Amino acid sequence: MAADLGEWKQGVEVLRGRLANIPGVLSPEGLAARLEDAFRVKSGWTTEQDVYACGQLEPEILVSACRAGLLMWWVPMAAMTYFGNLEGLRVVHDAMEKDPGKGTNKPDLSTTLTWGCWNYSIIEGAPPVMNPDVVNQLLDWGAKPDVGEHNQGTFFEKALRTSNAGVIRAFLAHGAPVELARNVIREFINAGNYQQAAQIQDAFGIGGFYTKVDDRTVMETKYISEATGDSVLRTIFNFSARRVNEVFEFAHGGGAMNSCSFEDYDQKTLHVVREKLEKLGGRTDDAPCALDKPKRPRL
Repeated sequence: MAADLGEWKQGVEVLRGRLANIPGVLSPEGLAARLEDAFRVKSGWTTEQDVYACGQLEPEILVSACRAGLLMWWVPMAAMTYFGNLEGLRVVHDAMEKDPGKGTNKPDLSTTLTWGCWNYSIIEGAPPVMNPDVVNQLLDWGAKPDVGEHNQGTFFEKALRTSNAGVIRAFLAHGAPVELARNVIREFINAGNYQQAAQIQDAFGIGGFYTKVDDRTVMETKYISEATGDSVLRTIFNFSARRVNEVFEFAHGGGAMNSCSFEDYDQKTLHVVREKLEKLGGRTDDAPCALDKPKRPRL
């Protein structure tokens, strides 16, 4: 029998009513006992219904329930992710890190990511929000952008096929493979799926995407749409040699190259790139030298 959103909403209201009857001042033991009584209404609920219900409740209540061992931490984390509630996600995550209580099994953040990074609905009428800020936060906390599922491709590939430009860009900004995104764009265009191809292309519209070459080198890739196709600008930042190499590949063929020292490059950009490399697992050791009048090389 298919799940019914109306029944799920009724279940949430019953749970809310029970929670509303809990006094505001209780000992931890007393609160745990009252929460346990309230959460008995969940008996027989599916995993998806648990996630839906948690998405309708205050994060602080969910934290108390997790610490009392009535909920596993992954459930409210998944709920906040699914419904795009960034502040709620942070409340639950920070509380879990500070004091997990009896809910000691912390969720895998890469798995949590799946609840909000592609268009999979747990029930008809309540689709995932797919909030790029939530996806960015999970990736910042350590979720991996290139985890794969058996015979179903990586999480990133599934996001490319059904998610929005902001979510796709979050993956790309955290080291997801740029070439895979380009290949999927071509596939969609050949198949006539211009709407999703446009979502991926929009993800390329602002700034570039970073790939770690080695522990001391990172490459920024920018795609520039032109009438004849896409030109590509690859900028390689080598923190060992302290040099920047720019390679421009024209859409119509041919290219150009330029090279300069860190001292002759834009210092604000270098600081951003340094943070990107460190976030990707590289190391930069010493910071680039600041200049009074930094210059950016021109092709």
